[in-house]
Amino acid sequence: MKRGVYTLLFIRPVLISILLGIEFLFVGNLNTTDIVLLVSLILSGVFISFIGFLLTKANYITSLYIQLFLDVLLSSVILYFTGGIESPYFILYFIDIIVASIFLFAKGSFFISLFSIATFTIVVYIRSRFSFFIPPSFAIFTSNISRGLIFVRVYTYSLAFLTVGALSAYVSEVLLKGKRHLQEINITLNDIIKSFNDALITLDRNGYIKYYNNYSKKFIKTTHSVINNYYKNVLIDDFVEKLGDLENIEDKRFEIKMKDAYYRVSINRISSGEEETIGYNIFVTNISEQKKNMEKEKEIERLRAISNLSAAVAHEIGNPLASIKGATEVVMTNIDSSSDLKSLLELVIKESDRLTEIVNKFRQISKERWIEKIMDIDIVEEIKYVADLIKHNKLYKDITVEIDCPENEIIIKGAKELNEVFSNLIQNAAQSMHYKGLIRIKCSLDNDFVHIVVADSGEGISEEDLENIFKPYFSMKKGGMGLGLTISKQIVEEIGGNIDVKSVKKKGTEVTLTLRRA
Repeated sequence: MKRGVYTLLFIRPVLISILLGIEFLFVGNLNTTDIVLLVSLILSGVFISFIGFLLTKANYITSLYIQLFLDVLLSSVILYFTGGIESPYFILYFIDIIVASIFLFAKGSFFISLFSIATFTIVVYIRSRFSFFIPPSFAIFTSNISRGLIFVRVYTYSLAFLTVGALSAYVSEVLLKGKRHLQEINITLNDIIKSFNDALITLDRNGYIKYYNNYSKKFIKTTHSVINNYYKNVLIDDFVEKLGDLENIEDKRFEIKMKDAYYRVSINRISSGEEETIGYNIFVTNISEQKKNMEKEKEIERLRAISNLSAAVAHEIGNPLASIKGATEVVMTNIDSSSDLKSLLELVIKESDRLTEIVNKFRQISKERWIEKIMDIDIVEEIKYVADLIKHNKLYKDITVEIDCPENEIIIKGAKELNEVFSNLIQNAAQSMHYKGLIRIKCSLDNDFVHIVVADSGEGISEEDLENIFKPYFSMKKGGMGLGLTISKQIVEEIGGNIDVKSVKKKGTEVTLTLRRA
């Protein structure tokens, strides 16, 4: 609205200059007095605009009222010098009334109409009886008409002023209501769009972006000149590649993976009443959580099937295996120690033990729950205990375990089975470094959680393998069963924690455990 006021400030002196200048340029023989009068009237318009500009800085509404009242007075002065009731410039009153209705609506239009009637009547009365200050050359605008005709014209013009004021007020009020209604719709629409957790991008029929919300920014490669820019120049390359050319875009859905997140993209055409395509709406929804839940459900089903199979295998193999070992031990007691058979029987017992260990792992993975009881434990002591066990193992003689944890105890909601988790993580780290190097274990506190990072500088894990490391029987180690991380993940999740792995090939791996503090 203020932009319109500033436009009014500029147009006022220009309009007065054009109206008066053209009139007297072609009709009158101007002398010095005439020029002074014309310049004075034009400067009066400039002065009113200057006053309006100053008042706009203080009070917007007051400024408009003062400007319009001064405009009516200036119109009356022009009317006086240009023939009174015979002057063609009575139209200036109509302009003042219409402008009032635009900026001040019904109330302003009503007041300016009444003020116009009052000043018009006064000017006509004075002009019909007196002619002081009127230059001789202005006599071309002077006419003598009867008082009765003056009365009729004053009545007619006054009625016209009121009619124009009423109609202008009605139109401005209708437009104001429409504008407010449009603003309400716009506010409601913006609130709805802002409440979206989805990205929304709108294109016109030619592929130029007309709207995008905050969630769309991650799919935009520049923050400058997005609106009215061609979508291929603004959207990131992977996204554009999936969208394809505009002429081939139809209502469709597809999924895209970007920066470890999954998105579902829906493209809908915007059609006019004649079924003509006038644009496209692109909705992008983050479905990473849904994907994770689906994968988790699949993993649970897979584990359940494996659990049932493992229980059956462990049961069927366990008893015969125990019988084989027992029978072998009995046979060994009846064989001379120097016999070649004894070494073979010892090999049978050794392999039986190895098979028993494998069967025990099958029994473990077939359990409904991996932990027996959730209890409060000091996680720092637990880490130190496992690290001490490692030191006494000759296999780890070239491995250094560095623990960076607070000296104060950190009590968490845990379980005794966490020993197995840390043993497995340290073992994996050592194997990745070929049992030579530094393993760092760092603890950090975060409100109700503690984060434990186990980092190595080993071979690392490829991005493809990283997606599968928690799946049962997936192993990158020769002879590995692929159950260690599967069981570790289940143990951590059963005590309300989380396990996350980050790795870079040839640079190392970081495993982060997030556990609840007691």
